[in-house]
Amino acid sequence: MNEKIVVSAEGYDRVDGRNAYRSHIKRITLGAPVLEENQSMQIAAQLWTAQENGTLNMSAELPIHQVFDLMIEILVMFLLLRFTLSIFKRRLMIRIRQSVL
Repeated sequence: MNEKIVVSAEGYDRVDGRNAYRSHIKRITLGAPVLEENQSMQIAAQLWTAQENGTLNMSAELPIHQVFDLMIEILVMFLLLRFTLSIFKRRLMIRIRQSVL
């Protein structure tokens, strides 16, 4: 287990969105990288799953810059969707007003 954990979300399986109480991911952590390919990074995100004997095993690790990249992509998609919906709503309101007149 990684002894250099900075942030830990224990019991993640209970709050894992639509997989709540059924998730195989038991813990999410941010800390010093464990995998060799991420050693050049200062911090990484790790996903931990439970083994049959109850111990936690790291199942995936992402460098923090990839986590940020994903967050930025999600934010951009959300903003584009919101912008598109506002334009659609505005055009719809104009058409409704024109049809009433």
